[in-house]
Amino acid sequence: MVSTMTENIEKKERPKWVGPQAEEPRPDQPEEDQIISYEEIVINLLTQINQSLTDIKTNFAALKQPSRTTAAPQPVNKALSQVEDLQRRFPDLDVFETTVGISLKPKRFLGKATFSEIAADIKRMGGRYVSAGKDSHFEL
Repeated sequence: MVSTMTENIEKKERPKWVGPQAEEPRPDQPEEDQIISYEEIVINLLTQINQSLTDIKTNFAALKQPSRTTAAPQPVNKALSQVEDLQRRFPDLDVFETTVGISLKPKRFLGKATFSEIAADIKRMGGRYVSAGKDSHFEL
């Protein structure tokens, strides 16, 4: 054991039980320049990912906007004359002006045939049926 300690002193090594001195750079550790280079690469990648996410968000928002697949809105005079025609043909419809447009609400149960006929006319005019229980109505 004495010879081992003497050899360690001659080699200027510290015994393992004393602990390491200041660590010398290991060959497998990257140098400071390499670390900075890696940081720049990571920052560039994160910037590209952020830009891609922003583009995706913009494209998704454009897809979320509802597109009108119904007929193009008709001039007001023509729409009013068509509504008046509907009201003449079907006196059981109440007509209201709303902030959104014109609302037609049945006064009573219309029956399948009458409802289908009114719904087809409303759809041709660019409107739709809103099912809401007692507040169900047609919108133009």
